[in-house]
Amino acid sequence: VRRWDVASGVLTATYEGHTNQVLGVAVDPETARIASTGADREIKVWDMASREQDAVLGDKKQVYSAIAWSANGKALAGVTQRGNGSVFSEILKHDGAQRSETSKVRALQKVDAFLQSVAVSGDGGWVAAGSAEGRLFVWKGEDGKLVAVSEQAASSAATLPDSAPSEKPPQPAQTPSPQTPSKTP
Repeated sequence: VRRWDVASGVLTATYEGHTNQVLGVAVDPETARIASTGADREIKVWDMASREQDAVLGDKKQVYSAIAWSANGKALAGVTQRGNGSVFSEILKHDGAQRSETSKVRALQKVDAFLQSVAVSGDGGWVAAGSAEGRLFVWKGEDGKLVAVSEQAASSAATLPDSAPSEKPPQPAQTPSPQTPSKTP
């Protein structure tokens, strides 16, 4: 994983550790951490300043195709091409302990879809993922239950509102139907 200064285009940091292709990167603006996911079936969490690897997440059984931090930095969601997903929270700096002790993990209810993008609400209350088939899935972050599916075209899961006290899931935006142009004389 490499980081560049946007203004100058200068390479400022390299984070080494994946043993295969890197598939996704997410930056946590709250705690200055970077998460990366790779074909090596691991999610790695890095300290941006020290460039040290803080944690390795995942079970080595699935490849996470996309990852995203919540805006508050308390949750990191990952989804797979096989329709699985996880939300990692309370991520601790790795100290040689087993992966299960590095963070808390909540599984997202499995769906029958190739998931390729993910977004997390600012407070981690909602997780949304877009599929290669154009569907959008929404889960409750606290328990991983699937609460909404859109059959409309959705190529990415961009922004979610924070959890509302009503506990209603955010509804996928409706795609406007094509309008017939009016003819003017």
